[in-house]
Amino acid sequence: MPTFADLAATLQKALKSHQMYGEAHPRALNDLAAVQEAFTEWLTDQPVLQVTATETRLLVDGNPIEGGTVHSQALHRQLTERNLSGFVFLRGLRADEAKAVLQILQLRPGRLEEAGGAAAFLEAQGVAHVRLSQARYQQVHEGEEVAPAGSADEGGQPEAALEPLPEPEAAPPAPPGAPHNLVALVKEALRSTFSERTSGDSSGSFPLPHLLPPAEGPAAQGFGSVLNIIPAYLGDLGPMGYNIGLGEGMPTVAQMAVLRAALETLTPESQLSMLAGLPTLPAKPQGLALGIRELAGEILGLAITNLMQRNVPWTHLQGVLQTILRPLHDREGMLRALAIHMREKGLDGDLAEGLLRHVRWEAMSLEARVVQVLEEGQLWSISLEQRLAFLRELLDTGRQDAFLRVLHLIFADLMGDDPSIRLQAAQTLRGVVHWAEEPGLPAAVDIELSEKLQAHFSWEPMEPIHLHTAEGLQQLLPVWVGRGALGDVQRFVTALGELSGLMGGREPWREWAIERIKERLGAPDLLAKAYSQLFLPDRDQVNSVSLPYFQWLGEHAIRYLVVALGQENDRHWRGRLLELLRSSGSLAVAPLLEALRSPTWFLVRNALNLLAELGEPGCADHIAPHLRNGDGRVRRAAVRALWKLQGPECAAALAELLPDTDPETQMEILFGLGQAKATGAAGAVLELALDRRAPEKLRLRAFDTLPALGGEEAIGPLVELFRRKKGLFGGAEPFEIRLASARSLRGIGTPEARWALLKALEQEPKGRERDALQQILASFGH
Repeated sequence: MPTFADLAATLQKALKSHQMYGEAHPRALNDLAAVQEAFTEWLTDQPVLQVTATETRLLVDGNPIEGGTVHSQALHRQLTERNLSGFVFLRGLRADEAKAVLQILQLRPGRLEEAGGAAAFLEAQGVAHVRLSQARYQQVHEGEEVAPAGSADEGGQPEAALEPLPEPEAAPPAPPGAPHNLVALVKEALRSTFSERTSGDSSGSFPLPHLLPPAEGPAAQGFGSVLNIIPAYLGDLGPMGYNIGLGEGMPTVAQMAVLRAALETLTPESQLSMLAGLPTLPAKPQGLALGIRELAGEILGLAITNLMQRNVPWTHLQGVLQTILRPLHDREGMLRALAIHMREKGLDGDLAEGLLRHVRWEAMSLEARVVQVLEEGQLWSISLEQRLAFLRELLDTGRQDAFLRVLHLIFADLMGDDPSIRLQAAQTLRGVVHWAEEPGLPAAVDIELSEKLQAHFSWEPMEPIHLHTAEGLQQLLPVWVGRGALGDVQRFVTALGELSGLMGGREPWREWAIERIKERLGAPDLLAKAYSQLFLPDRDQVNSVSLPYFQWLGEHAIRYLVVALGQENDRHWRGRLLELLRSSGSLAVAPLLEALRSPTWFLVRNALNLLAELGEPGCADHIAPHLRNGDGRVRRAAVRALWKLQGPECAAALAELLPDTDPETQMEILFGLGQAKATGAAGAVLELALDRRAPEKLRLRAFDTLPALGGEEAIGPLVELFRRKKGLFGGAEPFEIRLASARSLRGIGTPEARWALLKALEQEPKGRERDALQQILASFGH
């Protein structure tokens, strides 16, 4: 690792090359890279490097640089000329951030002030790994306001204290042996660590995994600031430690009084923030860390009791407590002190004792934990988190025997008399369920676990406890779906309802829980897993298990199949889906009506075809707009659906469409009108039959359709076609059209129609036309 003298030399060399050649010159760029490399090497073994300037010397990580080289002296001069206390360099320093530091040291003091100061300059450059040191120095002796620089004592520590900037408010009276100005100095130094963190600078921080959850209601008054507890970075406190006379040993009684008085004046939130930052205390002087750690138990007790007296619940505090205590060696001692302090304040010290048991459990070996649980009955004296971690560790280390023994204890207590134990058992099993897909879970556990949860679900008389088992089943059953066991899932949930009626009654919350389970099974991710079971080669399995599963889940599951119908590109699988939807009957109607709004033409066509079979006349309003759909395939499907659902009532809509649509759709309309015997459309059909502009094939179909529509009013116009001089056989109409007219009259079958055919036959000369007409007349009435 390079010395600080090496680092200072590299920095000064880069400054010189930037001044002489400019920032873009290759030599300047090389020197800048060397600066970044030097900082990277320095910060490999420590996360932070603090360089601070007093009036007379540099401090590196709180240690004074005596004498120093020409380069370190130059750096001291550059900092003091610009009225900078120093820099804090953090691991991860980038080249552009090193360049920003060089630019600050190059700017003349006046120009730097015009730029808004060093802090503003760093912020404008987006610098995240360099910040200004917060230490501010004026040299004073104890009991004095301002004094000249003092000399060092035999231990090399300065005798003088450093006066902070004026306090914004009067400091409380100092206890005996704690000079007021020293207490204020320590307090100001501590407060600077919090003010700097709340200004948005998170440098040197580490996250708290258990931040306090939001509180609501009157009990939460004064609680908001606790929610934002962030560990304070205490690495900047080294200079302050030297300035109040601390050395490498334990602080004196007077010095401890100073530290205590300053720490006690902090808010509870700041006290917890400071305690959470204990791992960042500077290594030098050692007396600072020794003193603060010695007082940590007292300060913890003070902070926690004050917050509890402000009605902050213990459940909100214990997570932060665990995070604060986890990296500390004297966790048990601090918790014992906390329990005593809480009892002195009239609070429940057993809460801290419980947390102490938690901490002790964490320190045990796996073997010791097994003994505690199986032989000493401590299963429910540990937290849920610890219980689950213990069970998981048993699985991961192959201790299946012990795992099963503990699990059977939980099963037994799940059906016990003590509601508090049943609650813990249900919570634990809900956690175990999450491992159902893990390869370390014994195969037999899955079945036994489901049976125990089913029995408890059906029996548990208390809704808050029942809720955890219901949520456990919501996690377990999806695993079965993933395995393709759709029939098992359906039978299991059906049995839940039946058993609930036998064992626990039909409470609304129990019924609601079953519906929630079915809702979970009907979620898109689980329907996607079940979907593949619809295309198994074994059609009997599909029809007896897979499809009934979707139908059992109800309309939303069928809706999933309808959506899949619009996304499936394989025509073979679309055909399978159509079969399945057809088999679903009325369940499919609402999803199919929704599908009519789809932009996918083949989904709309298939939906119309299915609605023609499954729908009701009331669906016509949804179908009618598609009679004029831009896609002919959809139009024809709409025609089929309409006449099949409405029967004769389709006449008006189809008669209106008949003259305005394409020939293929007209053919579909004529067929449908005939099948529906829609007599109301006879006039429109006759008009098409007589229209010489229409294609012959279409006219022939119109003539064939008229008899099904009654068509008595068509007899007169049809007879006109048989009058020779008026075009019956006068060449005005093709032969097939004249014959079609005759067949239409025969189809009408009334005496008037027969009489008209006889009169036409009398007037018809011999030839093939007369023979054809005679055959038609001969078949009249047959």
